[in-house]
Amino acid sequence: MQSTGANQSFTGRDVGAIERFLHTVTAPGYDGPAPDLDAVAMVRSVIAHQHDIEAMTTSLGLAEQSAKYLAACVQTILPPDPTPAQVLAALLPDTGPVPRAVAFMTDNLREDLDVADLAAAAFVSVRALQLAFRHEFDTTPMAYLRELRMSAAHTELQDAVPGDGSTVTSVSTGLGFSNPGRFAIAYRDRYGRSPRVTLAD
Repeated sequence: MQSTGANQSFTGRDVGAIERFLHTVTAPGYDGPAPDLDAVAMVRSVIAHQHDIEAMTTSLGLAEQSAKYLAACVQTILPPDPTPAQVLAALLPDTGPVPRAVAFMTDNLREDLDVADLAAAAFVSVRALQLAFRHEFDTTPMAYLRELRMSAAHTELQDAVPGDGSTVTSVSTGLGFSNPGRFAIAYRDRYGRSPRVTLAD
């Protein structure tokens, strides 16, 4: 039997294609990479509820996240391709949307992120993520992201050495602060000194 490509990609929307994929990798004559049978069972369970999930969550804007979740589950079946840390965290029963979102933020501090990106990484709706952050930290997801970025900027300014090319502007813009002046004000409010003083020390 011809092996199914391990690098096959799924969007999570074509459930029929995913079912055919599962059938292929679990067939007796399949000679490709050994699938993770626990992951196969998990994906089949997700598929069993896929239509109900989309019907219930479309009004909440979750249909897209549902598709992404199913696609992420499928990608865990074959071992050659590394599974992102966020996908692994999403599959652990003792994690929730807040730690998944925080892990995604931490791994992508320099990326252009919005709250929809964070919700997708946490596999919940934007509203659900906002409520979860309000409950856990009494803040919003984007405000929490700014705090992480501010802390990272502070560390970079402290660790900079003369001649390495670091400037307040390069550090702040590299971490998503588009206005250096506003960054300087926020930094002073947080640390009680200007970022230039931290860089110079």
